[in-house]
Amino acid sequence: MTTTMKISIPRSEDVGIDTVTFRVPYVGDRLSTSYCQTITSDSEVRPGASQSISLKGRNGAHTVKAWHFPNSRELKIEGTPNGYVYGQNLFTDSNIRASCTRMLQRMATDNRLASAFTKNSLASASIDRVDLFVNLRFEDNHEAEKVLKQLGLQFVAQLKSVSVYATSAYWNPGRGKSYQMICYAKGLQLQAKRQRMPTKNEFFDRIVKEADGIIRIELRLRRPELEKLGLTLFTAWEPNTPRMLFQKYFQRLPIFNVTSGAIRIEELGAFSMAERRFYSLYKLGAPLDEHYAPRIIRKYIAKFRALGIDLNVPNASAEALQLGELFSNSERIVTAPEWVVAEGRAPGVQKKIGRAEQRVLNRLRRRGRSTPCLTLDLDRILSRTIS
Repeated sequence: MTTTMKISIPRSEDVGIDTVTFRVPYVGDRLSTSYCQTITSDSEVRPGASQSISLKGRNGAHTVKAWHFPNSRELKIEGTPNGYVYGQNLFTDSNIRASCTRMLQRMATDNRLASAFTKNSLASASIDRVDLFVNLRFEDNHEAEKVLKQLGLQFVAQLKSVSVYATSAYWNPGRGKSYQMICYAKGLQLQAKRQRMPTKNEFFDRIVKEADGIIRIELRLRRPELEKLGLTLFTAWEPNTPRMLFQKYFQRLPIFNVTSGAIRIEELGAFSMAERRFYSLYKLGAPLDEHYAPRIIRKYIAKFRALGIDLNVPNASAEALQLGELFSNSERIVTAPEWVVAEGRAPGVQKKIGRAEQRVLNRLRRRGRSTPCLTLDLDRILSRTIS
């Protein structure tokens, strides 16, 4: 084993797009909100940025925020594109350009922003933040909670910049100014969100059931990191970019296996005599600093970490979960179930439509004007075939 934890992500679509923050050229009217003003040294009053407005997405489950900057003629947009368009962000796609294009198209139907965007708005847009994620399936929300509880303990034991809560753990290299890695119970998060909804939402109830036992690992890339990677423009993102980025940063997560229980003969077999003595004292809970110099302790801890074992975490009396093995198992990766895509609630497989298919869709569209069920079927077809 190596000092880094790896996960093999078989398909590019296994990595999803969550929250995105970006700026696009804006030629529309002032937003229906208040604006800041600045006063120069010679008492000149200049217009500043607006306060944010919130745009409700499909079924009101997700909102997008927008700020207007009149001086630079830009609109800053922040939100989850797929959540805004489809009414859920549990299952999304990995195509950031297609996701944000769909979001802008829907935003342009709002009477506060109508006709404000051009077809090529994203071509000159600038990205400030992108959240990439992978969903891992565990038995249920209870097991997910247990896994995150132990993960929090292991994060804290690293004595690094971390934030740990009941159902989430944040790894914040450099205080999270450039990027963060976050692990949280997606099922429990959606449960809490559903309880706050004022009205019944049968579709969201089904999504909450699908999320049972899911832990989401999220990579949050901020502007400084995006600049370093050369990914501040949408045109710089290739189809496989999210997958490659996630695998690269996943290796940096300090998730290792830990020890538990009494000393077992079979676990000592691969160690030298000196390593056996150190390991035995560690498992017995002896104060290592009374037997070894700090330099020697650091050397052994590094040696065992190279074997995938974290001795910064005290030996557990009860059997511990082996998080290094659990989190690196690609068979746990969750993809969108067929019913979500079939109902037009998640991006589907993108393919070109032939002329014959287009004629059928045109006939369905004409008939659908007077037949609601056909209109719904058309939406489902389009969601599967058109990006």
